[in-house]
Amino acid sequence: MRREVLASMARVAVEEGIDYLPASADLADFDPTSTTVAVAPLGLGPWLPQTALEATFWRYLAESRQRAAGTREWDAYTPYELRSVGTLVRLGWREAAWEMLRFFLADRRPSGWRQWAEVVGREPRAPRFLGDMPHTWCGSDFIRSALDLLAYEDGDRLVLAAGVPAEWTDPGDRVVVSGLVTRFGPLGYRIESEPSRIVVTIDALRELRQVAWR
Repeated sequence: MRREVLASMARVAVEEGIDYLPASADLADFDPTSTTVAVAPLGLGPWLPQTALEATFWRYLAESRQRAAGTREWDAYTPYELRSVGTLVRLGWREAAWEMLRFFLADRRPSGWRQWAEVVGREPRAPRFLGDMPHTWCGSDFIRSALDLLAYEDGDRLVLAAGVPAEWTDPGDRVVVSGLVTRFGPLGYRIESEPSRIVVTIDALRELRQVAWR
């Protein structure tokens, strides 16, 4: 199935003359929110054409920045886009992942409610369809992306702290992860800052071949 999906993507890209990953074979559409599913949870990242994958999310970032700055026309979006944060982490784009996460956190509606509606409009008080509030798909996308900040599985590797921002390791601060469920067993680790070094302590994990640190 993986072989056929990848072959379909490659054929559509050639036939339609596109440089991004098509979200569907019949439309050849640009839809990074759908494309994230290929990266996680499907785990196709290592097999996807990397140039097209990066082009997809560089364009997504550029358009998202225009949206945030008000230089791009838009009416509404769905916070399903939260899943893109995890993909940006997996691409190694830590700062971009946090840029998008902060945007989404600031767009919870109504202001002060810790939730996302299915649809977020540009004008907060304009009458429109909002979908469910809170919307648990958006919530689950947030949870998956938030966990990716701390650790994610990559084949036989477990990648730690790829999304942990530098300010979390300022002197006197520490990051503590405990009981995070992975297929290698419960994960626990600590990052503690000292005046001249950062100390990382990782609890033992069963059946783990490699731990990667980012």
